[in-house]
Amino acid sequence: MEYDHKGVVVGSCNGLVCVGESNKDVNLVDPVKLCNPLTGEYVSLPRFKLTQKLASDGNNCRNLASGFGYCHSTKEYKVVRIFSQKGDLRHVQVYTVGGQWRCIRSKLRYFNCASSGIYANGSLHWLDQNYSEMPELKIVAFDLEHEKFYPVPMPTDATCYSVVQNNFTDIWEYKLKRKKNSNAITSSDMKKRNQKYHKNSWHWIKEFSIEGEAAAKLKPFANTRNNEVLLWYKSVFIYCYDPKTSTLNRLWDAKGMGCSHIEVTPHIPSIVSLEDLGETNVKSYRTAT
Repeated sequence: MEYDHKGVVVGSCNGLVCVGESNKDVNLVDPVKLCNPLTGEYVSLPRFKLTQKLASDGNNCRNLASGFGYCHSTKEYKVVRIFSQKGDLRHVQVYTVGGQWRCIRSKLRYFNCASSGIYANGSLHWLDQNYSEMPELKIVAFDLEHEKFYPVPMPTDATCYSVVQNNFTDIWEYKLKRKKNSNAITSSDMKKRNQKYHKNSWHWIKEFSIEGEAAAKLKPFANTRNNEVLLWYKSVFIYCYDPKTSTLNRLWDAKGMGCSHIEVTPHIPSIVSLEDLGETNVKSYRTAT
């Protein structure tokens, strides 16, 4: 059976990839497939359908955000989608891999984000642009264990992880604070990694700046084991920046491969099985030889 790769990558976690496709019936991008590129397994998720209650509020749905991540405490993979109809209240649905979609109660309002969530430390994160009054950037996180939203503070003198100004880009990282006179992270610190961010436990640190005429259009998406930064440029180039030598090298040119646009998502291969996670209608896109 042929597997259709067309779509938008919602997220990658522990070797599994979640892919979204356009849902013309409700005018949104719907996370509809989970796959393991290494094993060839994939499964189709139930597509978005209006419940009777939501349908009574009107059929004008639009997708705001989605995400895919892993809950360490329950050992469950979860897909999240957020959409709106009338008013400012956002509707939230969660799909537990091996289970089904559930609607959860949320007080999330004035949330404007069209990108996929970034998974880190047991939560999904979105950069929210509030246009209600004055333009304001903020980070909204969703705790996959307790299935609740909470805010993450922004840097005190920056607007986001990658701060673009003129011909340079500042790179910031949100790190767990180390105890005084200690370079080690304790077991209690590790527990905090899997809890929602505490104001006094985490802080923003400006790591370095990338300068140059093209720097303002670089978008960081991952760090390497050597603490280099991988960056996306104009949707067709991938660069690697070494902060030790302040050098920027091009790794990949999509135009040279006949592509006009690419998406980049950090991915670590694994042999995680969708069947072992409870999915019953698992298929394979690998053909027999």
